[in-house]
Amino acid sequence: MRIPLLAVILVAVTATALGATGQRNAAYWYREAFQRFRRLRASVPPPVLREDLARVTAYVHDPSAAPAEELRGFLARLDPALGMVRRASARRDHDFDLDYAQGPRIPLPHLSDLQILGRCLAADARVRLHDGDPATAARHLAAVYRMADHARRDRLVRSALSGQSLFSTADRVTRHALDRGAFGPVECGILLDALGRLDPSDPFGLAAGIASERAITMPWYREHYGGDGGLERLRGDLEDFGIDAEKQAAFATMTQEELDASILDAERVMHQVIAAIGLGDPSQTYHELVRLDRQIATGLHGAFAHAVLPEHAPMYARMRRIARDVTDRRALLESITDGRADRFVTANAGVWYLRAIGLLGQLEKAQRDEVRQFTEQPAQPIDAGLAETLQQSDPILDLVRQAAWFPRCDLSVARPRHPAGVSPYHGPIRDLARLLHADVVRCVRIEDYAGAVDRLAASLCLAAHLSRDGRLVSSRLAQVIFDETVALLRPGLDAGLFGEDERARLRRCADRFDDRDPFGFTVAAEAERDELRAWIGARVGATDVDTKRRIGEALDECDGDQLLALAITVGVVVSADTPVAFDSALDDVLDPGSMAEIRRRASDLRAVIASARFHELPELGAVPVAQIESHRRGAVRRVRRSVSVIYGEDEPLPWATGHADNDFTWP
Repeated sequence: MRIPLLAVILVAVTATALGATGQRNAAYWYREAFQRFRRLRASVPPPVLREDLARVTAYVHDPSAAPAEELRGFLARLDPALGMVRRASARRDHDFDLDYAQGPRIPLPHLSDLQILGRCLAADARVRLHDGDPATAARHLAAVYRMADHARRDRLVRSALSGQSLFSTADRVTRHALDRGAFGPVECGILLDALGRLDPSDPFGLAAGIASERAITMPWYREHYGGDGGLERLRGDLEDFGIDAEKQAAFATMTQEELDASILDAERVMHQVIAAIGLGDPSQTYHELVRLDRQIATGLHGAFAHAVLPEHAPMYARMRRIARDVTDRRALLESITDGRADRFVTANAGVWYLRAIGLLGQLEKAQRDEVRQFTEQPAQPIDAGLAETLQQSDPILDLVRQAAWFPRCDLSVARPRHPAGVSPYHGPIRDLARLLHADVVRCVRIEDYAGAVDRLAASLCLAAHLSRDGRLVSSRLAQVIFDETVALLRPGLDAGLFGEDERARLRRCADRFDDRDPFGFTVAAEAERDELRAWIGARVGATDVDTKRRIGEALDECDGDQLLALAITVGVVVSADTPVAFDSALDDVLDPGSMAEIRRRASDLRAVIASARFHELPELGAVPVAQIESHRRGAVRRVRRSVSVIYGEDEPLPWATGHADNDFTWP
């Protein structure tokens, strides 16, 4: 990524002489929006405004939330300002006429207002989606994408970071819509057009911003702090620049000559940073920036560089991630726009499951317990209470049955950001499977065999989705659901009640399981190991190769059972202030006694990590909470035998573990 430095300097130091003026300039309309927002802000008490803005942020970040009336009211009052924002975003020309002569003191008040209004516009887009108006939602999100593009035009690092943040805000809601299959070719085309302005290699101009800031700030620093009296002026300004006391101390005994030399050292290392960004190889660039950041942090490039320069490697890494997100989003939008992909094929089944879980939470605990008890012995009669629960659960089952047929399932949005072993969705999904199985029995009792097959197929697809979740509890849960589904399926197969259409449907479900690792135990173990390695490394501040190696070696010794136990223990450690309540819905998946033992070992894990006794991790994880290894070993053969019978082959179907001793039969 080579930057024409001379061009950047000329553009950055001088305000745009031929830039857009008046109403052709997006900045004109943004200022109109800011004035309307300030009038609203002045009309309400500050605590109320803070509550409104916090409600907006929470709504944008929570994919399962419904829009509260207070949120709708706030967005309605803000609409005049948002209308100006949408008008501004539609302008191609954009110039806030910044005073670059002020160097590092350039006032950028518009960035915070852009962030707030962009977030509110994204929230309004989500409300439109909720109300069934995807076209307006797409137009609002496209406006936020264009706001992100406008932010980069300032040619400053802070503006580039602001553009990245605006993109991420809009893209969060776009993912929400795409996951639900809400955007078709028209809506995707609107979004694609907005993203078309961005440079795929550096969408928000971070590299140009770094070069521009060097050209703007370094001459300013030399002019204001070089020569006679410069040191005293700097000492008076350090606090204004947000320099902490430790870094300020370096200037207490410094001479003016030393300061002059230190400013030149800072300028030289900035040249090295810009050269590193221009290397063209992202991996090489990142490692070179890490090296330079470490040198700056240790004072190798002088006290001035240490005081005023930011860390460049993390900014570059984030820029690369955002660039990949932009590229991926464009590719997906293009595929839907030109008809190569169906929006429901690209939708996320996980969103449907989470919506079903939300409805499941509205059932009384006694109702869920009744379903659990029934599915343990499905040959028993369906009493009036259970029949009413199943009827009440129709909307839940409809969501699960719809989700089952989507190829893609991503539940990561509902997963903790740290190792936990058990995620909040695991227990409810176990109960969703039980609801499906209870409804299978209801359908069989009334001789609705097509309905029974529909629910059995959904159960198999649910298990297949869980097998690709990359978590060991999900893998074991997938196996349990598969086994219980096969146990319910067997009597219908034995009785010859399935026609070719029903068998074909079941075959399509069976084909979703990987022949070599049908429940994803291997992939899940690696994912758990990687997450534990990263968490423990961050916990001990592992920056040296030896510490990282010792953590890796200890975790490499752990099998699936040990990795799961360690992950659950970490979850207990992280949630020490709010003790984890393990869902009893998983009592047939996770041994309650082992879970209690893990709670007792949480303090041991803290001690092992604190003293860097990483070699003790395998022993600490020796708690057979789910018998992962024993279940994994027999999985392939068991699934192959079950699938062979679904395909109509003669190999006998094995009994499944869930209902091996029940007397359930199909009429």
